[in-house]
Amino acid sequence: VCRVKDNCYVTATDLEDVEFSMPELRAAQGIIKEIDRSEGICFPESEISYMLLHLSSKNRKSDFNNYREYIVVDKILAKIKELYGYDFRQDQKMISNIALHLKPAINRIKFNMNIQNPYLKNLKANYPLAFELGLVAKEVLEQELKTNVDEAEVGYLAIHFLYGLDKEVVSERQKVLIVCASGLGTSQLLESKVRKEFENTLEIVGVYSFKEYEQSKVACDFVISTVPLRMKLHPFIQVSPFLTKADIRNITALMKQGETKDQFEVGKVFKKSLFLISDKKNKEQVLVDLASLLLENKIVGEDYLPSLFEREEIVPTYLGNGLAAPHPIEANVEETVIAVCICNGGGVEWNDEDKAQVVFMLAVKNKQQEQLATVYELISNLVESPKAMGELKRVTQFDEFMRVLQTI
Repeated sequence: VCRVKDNCYVTATDLEDVEFSMPELRAAQGIIKEIDRSEGICFPESEISYMLLHLSSKNRKSDFNNYREYIVVDKILAKIKELYGYDFRQDQKMISNIALHLKPAINRIKFNMNIQNPYLKNLKANYPLAFELGLVAKEVLEQELKTNVDEAEVGYLAIHFLYGLDKEVVSERQKVLIVCASGLGTSQLLESKVRKEFENTLEIVGVYSFKEYEQSKVACDFVISTVPLRMKLHPFIQVSPFLTKADIRNITALMKQGETKDQFEVGKVFKKSLFLISDKKNKEQVLVDLASLLLENKIVGEDYLPSLFEREEIVPTYLGNGLAAPHPIEANVEETVIAVCICNGGGVEWNDEDKAQVVFMLAVKNKQQEQLATVYELISNLVESPKAMGELKRVTQFDEFMRVLQTI
């Protein structure tokens, strides 16, 4: 109102690309009409477009017909699959949620509308993997919209990926078949007891009679059976239909055996040959020194360092509590390892606000998602532990470093 009274208007050409629905247009016209009447002034048409921009950038519609957002989401999820191995393309709820999020977000991005994200710092520190997936979305959106995407928008997209990653964790429950002699009553009893006791760790993929199991070809991690099995198609454990305490202990032991196959071994990821103490104050030099260690040990190729710098250009990889975790966008890596630099003398300036005293340089083979998720979980635990981080900043030898890591 003050602008219009001073004959200072938004130019119409700046607003030619506003995307809107008819209800939004009618709402904008209605609001402007009310203001015209109450203030005794006349808003030009460009101001209606400006009001429309604000309405359309906030409105989340569940029934829009524009498929462009779905095409963009598909490109984002394809890129995530290519770089990180996570495949969210079958999750229709997640796809719809991101498409609905993009509808107003695209207007915000195109017109550089300021947006605050109070969760941003927490997301980067505690959910770095979700934030990395948000950065993939940023890259795709920037290509599609031919404009820069703000870090605050990346954070909101990361929340959608965090939801998807949480579902992935649930799907990592070990799959189990329940086999009973024939009685439907005993199988239902056993199923309910297993479901109740192992709700967060086991997924029951089927309940079969003895004969049905021998003919079935269902994949599972192991079988819980009330009868001895002649055909040992899978590891199996025999239990009572009432699932005694001894049965529960035996099932737990069998589950742990299955887990050890893919266990993430900290001792193999951190190596003495990839550990250094540095007095250097230059971030670029620390990155070069760590990447050189990886190159000398034939863990990475020549493409690693350029991709590392490219990733830092997008958003610095400082996570919080004095810890930075630089890594490439994509590179050829022979083995999953973490090179470490402890920066003496107060640390290295990593971005405009923060200094990194502990630097973890990630090299993840083939973007294997189990390893990547576990690496980020370890880093998140460190960021959340001021005591452990305080000790890490003071270590002078590799053995001390490993002792601190074992505490978390």
